[in-house]
Amino acid sequence: MFRYCVTSSATIANSTVFKLSIRRKSASTKRKRQLASNEATEARLTSHDTSVCKTSVNNATSIDYTVHEQTDEKNTALKGKYSNLSLVSDIDELKTTNKFKLMEKLQSFSIFGSEAAESEGIQCTEDNEDKTKPSIPSVTYILNETMSLKAKAALELWKKNIIDKFGKDYFRIFCKGLLDDGKLFHSCIQNVLSHKEFEIPPRVKSAYFSVEPILNDIQNVYKLETYVTHPILRYRGIVDCIASYRDQVYVIDWKKSGKQKASLAATFDAPVQLAAYIGAINASNEYSFRIDRGLVVVAYTNGEPASVHELNNNTLQKAWEEWLRRLELFYRKSNEAN
Repeated sequence: MFRYCVTSSATIANSTVFKLSIRRKSASTKRKRQLASNEATEARLTSHDTSVCKTSVNNATSIDYTVHEQTDEKNTALKGKYSNLSLVSDIDELKTTNKFKLMEKLQSFSIFGSEAAESEGIQCTEDNEDKTKPSIPSVTYILNETMSLKAKAALELWKKNIIDKFGKDYFRIFCKGLLDDGKLFHSCIQNVLSHKEFEIPPRVKSAYFSVEPILNDIQNVYKLETYVTHPILRYRGIVDCIASYRDQVYVIDWKKSGKQKASLAATFDAPVQLAAYIGAINASNEYSFRIDRGLVVVAYTNGEPASVHELNNNTLQKAWEEWLRRLELFYRKSNEAN
């Protein structure tokens, strides 16, 4: 790049010498003509060299600019790369911090919502790489994953007894029948409370008649089979019913059983499930009122009058505390697995 400039400068210097030479008064006419001829030649050479110099300088400048441009692009890309890495690191750190905050304050969450948690921006975060699975776990899934060893053993024993007596195919058909009957039973209740005409399926007729007197005492219906998600603790579920029952607003969970459930304890995790739903509803701020009561209604397949178990005050608070304990256990197991 610099060679052209040096050559041009030397040529221009020589041209200047010739220009000075033609001004000497002692030079002859022949000498003058020779000088004039030389001057013209040098002028052409100078013009050519200057042009070459300019072209070369322009090319060199263009090359230099391109090199700088490419270098700048690489630097920008590197900066972007490190910036993205830094951002990912910051996000991971924030997730970890939020998880620790959540774990520290989990037991202090109120079933009526937690303004303190909302003001601190505490949220449960989860890394969901498998997009085919829901990112927010359901209440039933969490309860199944945190079931006590005693409860799991009892469930396995019940399953084993049926399989040993009737076989695996029967057990599979039996479980499917229970699920189908449960759906039909809930559909009947939904139709009644929605004031729709329907025909009661024979398979669930006895269970429906068992619960019918309770349905007659239901007044204002706010929601039926509605999805809820806790905005802070990030769990989800489907609530059977939110309605007024004997002048009080309840979250109601309909159950169907072939055995008597004379006490709330006999319904196993039903109170815990109901408390989780009430907490999610209150935290959502969807309603102008707070819900502080729940009903577990057990309809019997033999047609006997349904059992109605109420959760309020201490019973609701204890069920909520048990839910928070199970939720914390679920988080810890999930974190250890990851």
